Amino acid sequence: MARTTAKPLPAEGVTVKVRYSGGAYSTQTVRGQRASSTSSAERAAQALACKLWPSDPAGAKELPAKGLQPGVSMWRLRAAGDGSHA
Repeated sequence: MARTTAKPLPAEGVTVKVRYSGGAYSTQTVRGQRASSTSSAERAAQALACKLWPSDPAGAKELPAKGLQPGVSMWRLRAAGDGSHA
C-alpha cells in the first residue's frame, strides 16, 4: 500500500481552539497532534505549535474571543520562519 505524504501546513499558520475542562487546558487535534497544560491555555497552544513545527516553532497568539463559550479560546499557531512573531 502506498504511503501518502501530508501536505505542508499553511504558511499563514493554523487556528485552534483551546478548552478548559477538568483542570486542564486542551487543544483541538491538528494533524493527529494535540497538547494540554494545567497552567494556561497559552502553554497548551505553544506545546501544540512545538509538535507541528518541531524544528521552527514560534508559539501562539490569542485571537479575539467573539461568541465563544466560557472556557474556550482561539489561538493562531505559526512557525517562526514566517516572520509573524517577534
